[in-house]
Amino acid sequence: VMLSMTLRVPRSTFGTSPCTIRRTGIVIGIHRELRMSAARALRNIEQLNGDLNAVVHVVQSLDHNDKAAAGSGITPILSGMPVLVKDSIEVAKMPTVCGLAVRQGHVAPADAPLIARLRRAGAAIIGKTNVPAGCLDMQTFNSVHGRTNNPYDLTRTPGGSSGGSAAAVASGMVSMAIGSDLAGSLRLPAAFCGIASIKPTARRLSAAGHVPAAACMQNNLTVGALASDVETLELFMEAACSPSHVDDAWEDVQPEMPFRPLPEIDLRDVRVVLTPQLKGVPTDDRIVAAIKHMGSQLAAKGVLVEEGQGPDFDNRALFRAHKLFSELCGTSNITGR
Repeated sequence: VMLSMTLRVPRSTFGTSPCTIRRTGIVIGIHRELRMSAARALRNIEQLNGDLNAVVHVVQSLDHNDKAAAGSGITPILSGMPVLVKDSIEVAKMPTVCGLAVRQGHVAPADAPLIARLRRAGAAIIGKTNVPAGCLDMQTFNSVHGRTNNPYDLTRTPGGSSGGSAAAVASGMVSMAIGSDLAGSLRLPAAFCGIASIKPTARRLSAAGHVPAAACMQNNLTVGALASDVETLELFMEAACSPSHVDDAWEDVQPEMPFRPLPEIDLRDVRVVLTPQLKGVPTDDRIVAAIKHMGSQLAAKGVLVEEGQGPDFDNRALFRAHKLFSELCGTSNITGR
């Protein structure tokens, strides 16, 4: 399992301080809450979404969630936790537009397997979050729903393609949102918004019900989550890896295995290699300084920290490959192949 490279900040610094957004001179503060109610989350969305444009659809009723949890026979790990879902993952009776004009009006007939599992674990699915067109960008803008803004600076992007989910969590609308990742779409927004994310091992979870369902994505696309802290991500993995009792295999998805949190470890046994700057990739001095500061903080805890150099990058070849990949996947968005 891969975790995004996001520092865990003490709750006294990050978890209890309000995330503020300036709106026509008024400071709006929302405290992060792990166990907020769905009703509270919907009020948060109503209060904050006008500035952020992170959420593109909200539920009219929570009955579907209640019935799924009540009939599951499974201990409700998430116990009513409000959850938002990236608008590339099917949620029953909700639109799945994926930022594409051609998909306007599409309503999912059923939940994606991951969403069904989360409901059975007690999650309250309350809406969908914005994405770039076809989920093929590192920012979050599309011609259907517009641009999503970063909660810490409304002139900047929250990243992509799970940018709507990241902005919703970082602003305190919810404590967890679902996203997906092929080439950084969970990890990048988590870094841009100062939250935690998890990109499970490829095929650890079924990505059926994801748009686009393209062959060019299938080997590496994963569904995962963004949250205000790592503990919430552990709850997500416990719920997502619970027995499904349904056939939700996605071609060569791995056999079901329960999620087991990592045991406590002695930090003196941990070795970390830091690469503050990649060759051929210009990096802001403040980013380099922040990474080196993270290394010194880890070393102070007993971790063995070494600096290393990454591989050389040919930016032109990299962008040519990305352009070709995007064109292939963009075609599949329309044809479904």
